Amino acid sequence: PLLLLTSSTKSGGSRSKQQTALLADDVSGTHATSVYEFCSPRCAADVQAAVRRARHCGRTVCMRGTQHSMGVHSISPGGIVIDLKHFSNVTDSEDRSTVTCGP
Repeated sequence: PLLLLTSSTKSGGSRSKQQTALLADDVSGTHATSVYEFCSPRCAADVQAAVRRARHCGRTVCMRGTQHSMGVHSISPGGIVIDLKHFSNVTDSEDRSTVTCGP
């Protein structure tokens, strides 16, 4: 699965704590990794907003397309995952400082 929400209970003495984790995985389904946010933008402005949120929160950003990479290469633990599957055109500048994307 591309995205999982899991719930676990941690016991500590007389108290229990319920936690929910946002997990992203690769195509193999064996590398579920906890991420801060999962974003599925529909336009360039949505991508810009996700990058701004990441900068504001001090989080890393990783971009992914159709979830075919293996070994969590497209997942940044604790970061914001931007899923670009709704875009048919994604290119980066020669110096890799700018990404241009569109439907």
